[in-house]
Amino acid sequence: MQTILVATNFSKSSINACNYAAMLANAYKCRLVLFNLIEVSWVHANSGLYLVEIAENRIKNEHKAKVQIADLKAKFPKLEIGTFVKEGSFKKELKNKEKPH
Repeated sequence: MQTILVATNFSKSSINACNYAAMLANAYKCRLVLFNLIEVSWVHANSGLYLVEIAENRIKNEHKAKVQIADLKAKFPKLEIGTFVKEGSFKKELKNKEKPH
């Protein structure tokens, strides 16, 4: 099974991109994975305060991902949709995510 990985920050533009990716995944019988990255800067990482901020953002973004998946499932009920919410470096996480797929 092929997978389409679509990055989202839950903005109107990225929701539109997710809808388009879902249409493609549905048409080509692919799995869809919503990818959301909470970028951690070195300033936050070294301050020690980022853990609370990142944890709160992760919970909020996981909730937003569940809402977005529910919306997509309503439009494409047979589509397999997963989510990947992570904090870290965009380039590193994208490389890590592409390997298993």
